[in-house]
Amino acid sequence: MNRPDQSHFPVILAVGLLGFFGAGQFLPNAMIVWPIFAVVAFAFAREIDRGIPIELIGALLAAVQWLLGPLLSYRFGVEVDRYFMYVEEAEYFGFAIPTTSAFICGLLSFSGRCEEKELLRQRDGRQDFKIGMVLLIGAVASDFVRPFAPGGLSFFFHLIAQLRYIAAVYFLLSHHRYKWILVFVSLSQLLIRSSEQAMFHDLILWGTLIGCYWWLLKKRTTMNKMVFLSSGILFVSVIQTVKQDYRKAAWSGDNPSLVASIYELVIVEGRFGDRSTLENAIVRMNQGWIVSAVLRHTPAREPFANGETIWDAVVAATMPRFLAPDKKKAGGQENFRRFTGLALADSTSMGISPLGEAYANYGKGGWFFMLIWGSTFGFGIGLFRRTGRKDANFLIWSPLIFYQAIKAETEIVVVLNQLVKGSVVAFACYYAIHRVWIKNAGIFVPGRIDDAPQSPLGSLADIQRH
Repeated sequence: MNRPDQSHFPVILAVGLLGFFGAGQFLPNAMIVWPIFAVVAFAFAREIDRGIPIELIGALLAAVQWLLGPLLSYRFGVEVDRYFMYVEEAEYFGFAIPTTSAFICGLLSFSGRCEEKELLRQRDGRQDFKIGMVLLIGAVASDFVRPFAPGGLSFFFHLIAQLRYIAAVYFLLSHHRYKWILVFVSLSQLLIRSSEQAMFHDLILWGTLIGCYWWLLKKRTTMNKMVFLSSGILFVSVIQTVKQDYRKAAWSGDNPSLVASIYELVIVEGRFGDRSTLENAIVRMNQGWIVSAVLRHTPAREPFANGETIWDAVVAATMPRFLAPDKKKAGGQENFRRFTGLALADSTSMGISPLGEAYANYGKGGWFFMLIWGSTFGFGIGLFRRTGRKDANFLIWSPLIFYQAIKAETEIVVVLNQLVKGSVVAFACYYAIHRVWIKNAGIFVPGRIDDAPQSPLGSLADIQRH
């Protein structure tokens, strides 16, 4: 069993205390929300020097979408279409602050120590190019097969298609002279799809995850870190500035250029930072408007589900469809309409998020569920890291397992589906590659570091010198 991670103890203590003050309304909401965000952001900035801080990415997204976005929405009085807060500020934060804090504390308590950089330096990466090519070819082949697959296998081929991102990490860690071209090729489908559909969420998330692996390639200075993080924030801000206009043009069939849109709207028209852009940015980071609609509608017009949606999610994630033909489908429309009372088109996917499901099932007692949910998620990360200590090659597969879990707006059925089935596919592929096909060791025997092949991240001797 994973023991609580002492390296995260200061963050857990700070967030836990702030959550307690928020539950009792002892301090103004801004004096609680901003410190929670700052503490988690600082911890993320520290941990990216040590590994892939999946738990802190999830905690940061939760703090932004469930706390910071709603706070800014209340402060600026944002009312764009139906994207506004449906209950008073005190009612929303009286639930959201302690519940989000419980989730973050549980998540960080059992996620284990972030040490991927040290472990990845010890692996034999001489076959990375070959592995990357096999994964990329498999992902491309899955794109062609998936449209013809029966419904039960569609998600399986979706996971196989995501192997292109694991291929990108293998290429990134390889010594191949054309590795950057290969990384670009692996990500090209994501870039094209994001541009054509004007949907950039996946691009930002996959870019963040793969960017963490890139960060580990060599020792970085504090200035490097500031530039890296600032560039990421700037990129997201620019995308938010042009997204609405670009999306309208793309969806109307005008085939716009993203680069041209950025130049026109940001440079020529100077929209970056104006009121309209600011309100749209707040709307995009605010998942709280859906949660507030749940607070307004449940249980006034819809009774608490008392764990029904949680059980449905477990069944959907663990049971094959031929054994449970009526199991819940992903998309979020059913829960959204049921617990918010708002209309939603069948073609639109929109979940009420784990925070919304916590209230829809258990009311104000949802904080305890979120503590358990965060602890379960953290335990999964810790188990993954313990496996990675035995063979560092397994650490490359984390995005395939945890990609959906770090998204604060994704409903629990989608998160569990990705965690369970992503773990099965990740372990099966890892085992076939590193235990059957190549059989190269992931961790070298201590005392033989002079014979260990040099990794792009540096040799074991370099580790000891540093």
